[in-house]
Amino acid sequence: MKISKIYIPILIAVSICIGVVLGAYIFSNTTYLPSKNANRHKLNRLIDLIDNEFVDDVNTDSIVDIAVNDILSKLDPHSFYISPAEKERLATNMNGEFVGIGITYYMLNDTLAVINTIAGGPSEKAGIKSGDRILLADEKKIYGEKLPNDSLLAMLRGPLDSNIKLRVFRKSTNKIFDCRFKRKNVPVKSVDAAFMLNKNTAYVKINRFAANTHLEFDAKVKEIQKQNPENIIIDLRNNTGGYVEVAEKIIDKFLPENQVIVRLISKSEEEQVVLSSKNTPFAKNNLYILVDENTASASEIFAGAIQDNDRGQIVGRRTYGKGLVQQELSLGDGSAVRLSVSKYHTPSGRSIQKPYVLDDTDYLGDFHQRMVSKELYVYDSIKVIDSTSFKSLNGKAILQANGGIIPDVFIPLSDDFVQAELKMVMQSAFISNYIFQLIDDKRAEMSLDSYDDLVNQLENTDYYYNKVVGYLKKYPLNFNPEKYKSIIKAYITAEIISQIKGEAYFYQYISPLDDEVVQLVQLIQAKNVNKNN
Repeated sequence: MKISKIYIPILIAVSICIGVVLGAYIFSNTTYLPSKNANRHKLNRLIDLIDNEFVDDVNTDSIVDIAVNDILSKLDPHSFYISPAEKERLATNMNGEFVGIGITYYMLNDTLAVINTIAGGPSEKAGIKSGDRILLADEKKIYGEKLPNDSLLAMLRGPLDSNIKLRVFRKSTNKIFDCRFKRKNVPVKSVDAAFMLNKNTAYVKINRFAANTHLEFDAKVKEIQKQNPENIIIDLRNNTGGYVEVAEKIIDKFLPENQVIVRLISKSEEEQVVLSSKNTPFAKNNLYILVDENTASASEIFAGAIQDNDRGQIVGRRTYGKGLVQQELSLGDGSAVRLSVSKYHTPSGRSIQKPYVLDDTDYLGDFHQRMVSKELYVYDSIKVIDSTSFKSLNGKAILQANGGIIPDVFIPLSDDFVQAELKMVMQSAFISNYIFQLIDDKRAEMSLDSYDDLVNQLENTDYYYNKVVGYLKKYPLNFNPEKYKSIIKAYITAEIISQIKGEAYFYQYISPLDDEVVQLVQLIQAKNVNKNN
């Protein structure tokens, strides 16, 4: 039921009441702490009066939800309310797996088209392939229905080991067939890629720290270790964080025993110190952490631990500055709150959290502020608030900014705004979907080619470049395609390889062409030259 504007005064009144007593409700993940304060009874009385006496029907549950959201927004920028439906979605994203059939897909002309099957997932094992169309799921029609995404997910997901029957159309053979198998746990990938950039340097891209990220990391880096890399680049750009304890497990693999990983300081100023263990499989590798203005929270802990312990170099731009620790606390009805309960500090004692004022739009508009100040382009534009108080393990002075981690080596953001916009466009869903259609008739043929042969074919043709440029001209993008031909072709090639060979191959192809990765590799090579001389 929608809430009429005439109920806004009621909403405000309830918000005020809840604001006074919210703390009395939250005791643990599963319980409430009854308040002895009379305000608790006042709040209950007000809700009862609205339910029983108010002239019109009012959905008081909705009023309370809105009020709780409003209250949390008045605490800090990172505490927030989670509805029961949202809680399930967030849990799937961060638990590292879900129960389903294991595909990536998009709706092509009202038909569910399989972009890729997830490696090791039930669909791959059942023989479903990239390019297949799923017509029915357990006799329920999917094609031509314009089903919303949540309805599709409800049809494809289900209890672990539950049976599902799919009717599939394979365009490459022009055949329809039925496919029966069981739903299984499907991993939600958090380590996008791990491979050798060159004979000396390994590259690992982590997009977030989910429940199983350390296990993904171990599995993928195990193969890299066989090639004995001298250097390891861990790319944490655009990694907004996740589970701190998972980030700690990966940091632990690089630090000697008994070094501080992070300090957590509670409201009562009680300090919890996390120390590294004996498990250090990468003790001898040169380590480089690639960061940017979107590197946040657990990723900043990662960068701070490496920097403060003199374990490696932080390369890129100043990180976001999220140093508040949220704990998820149940409200008893399936909903929850993520409440800030402590603050992250680096091993040297630096606070990661940037300053904030409630209702300050500049906090969320920080990227724009950094552009205006030139911080994203000029290292000396970074505002240093302390250059003497903090020392690394070996006594090196560490700069403290207004939040975030200042890199050891600065790589400016490109000031070619058209190029930056174009890269975002080339990685968007509408380009990915268009490329899916372009290669649809050639998918089976391409899948037989080796990675190197496929790359060679794509790099030596302008067919897909011309098609995509023609498609882009339908939209109001003001740039000269020929000036950016190499970038457009690179992202087209990477997307086709991703759809044919798997998503990890996107990074394997595009990373050596990434300006910031290229600059870092040049830095590593120059450092080795200096060392040899």
